[in-house]
Amino acid sequence: MSAYFLVSLQAQARNESNNNQFLPANSTEPTDFSKHQWWDLKLGWKSTLNNLRLIIQPYIFWNLIKPWLSS
Repeated sequence: MSAYFLVSLQAQARNESNNNQFLPANSTEPTDFSKHQWWDLKLGWKSTLNNLRLIIQPYIFWNLIKPWLSS
């Protein structure tokens, strides 16, 4: 599966959850992550991809430098 396909599915699910008015009023954005200054609250696939990058990049970079820190 491509990254575009996975992000498109996530964006579509976010759009459907925001359009559903029968659910209780919950925040659809994670509060800890959405405090970041670059967090985008739009519902398109591009903003979903950028938000996903904000979550994943620190983990990836940590795993890249971890071997040098542990030696």
